[in-house]
Amino acid sequence: MSFILHSKEFLSTLKKNLKNTLDDLVVVSAYVKVDALKVIDENLVHHPRKKRLLVRFRMDDVVSGSSDFELVNYCMENNWELFINFDLHSKILIFDKSQFMLGSANVTLSGLGLSNNPNIESVVLGDLDETQISKVNSLFDNSLRMDSGLSSEMRDQLEKLIDSDKASAPLKWNKEIIDKHNNLTNVEELWCSEMFFSNTPFDMFSSDCSLLGITSRDVGDVDLLRRQFVKTKVFRWFLNSFDDEIYFGRLTKQLHSALIDHPAPYRKDVKEFLSNLINWIRDLQIEGIIIDQPNYSTRIRKVSSHLNDHTKL
Repeated sequence: MSFILHSKEFLSTLKKNLKNTLDDLVVVSAYVKVDALKVIDENLVHHPRKKRLLVRFRMDDVVSGSSDFELVNYCMENNWELFINFDLHSKILIFDKSQFMLGSANVTLSGLGLSNNPNIESVVLGDLDETQISKVNSLFDNSLRMDSGLSSEMRDQLEKLIDSDKASAPLKWNKEIIDKHNNLTNVEELWCSEMFFSNTPFDMFSSDCSLLGITSRDVGDVDLLRRQFVKTKVFRWFLNSFDDEIYFGRLTKQLHSALIDHPAPYRKDVKEFLSNLINWIRDLQIEGIIIDQPNYSTRIRKVSSHLNDHTKL
């Protein structure tokens, strides 16, 4: 059975679950602040043997303060295994491999309802089965584990980023770091929260701005939208989901299989997700993708010579 929790109700239930956690804690959050992670630790009574944290940790997340680079040292000093995945948008907490909380809340003071003006967040509380545990474990299997070498590379790059250059410089990790990430990560599974809910990039919901890593002020910058769109996890899944051409119906089935939410989304919702994705590709005029409708059925084709750059973050 699952329950929907909001804001204060979410925080009180989170604290209760943390106090009851004995052995294993999993935290997945696109953004994480050290002060919020400390609150989680402070509410752990039994000092679980294993604590894992997965965070997005793009360079612009760190520079903007959405996530703290101090997480690296904090995790090392407080028995957290830290993983990063530049495609991450999920927010999940799992207690002793038996119960989960999944929703909109990042592990920040605002997300957890601990700031003076907290966000209004909603989460689902429910029980896990072995299949769902395996799916969550796959997120970590396909993410990059933080170690002293990687943290040193990232710290060196951040220190070289002069304040005056932040506005003009492309805020992304260097090729070596990105290659480490891309060589490990693959995109075979998706969450509904990683889908586009707007049917056009020119009138998008705030959740889609978050997915792209932009603000509402950036919506009119088509070049920026295009650059951020081709980095998204769902677009990378799309590129890997077929070779030369595919029709809408078959691609819908593949997307339905790729979505790992529990309960699974309705087929009509999956069709809408795919329709939105195709609209974005068409509206942003993504090179190398041709969309037409022979015999009234939507067909998607690749022109491979134009697709190489889309696979790079």
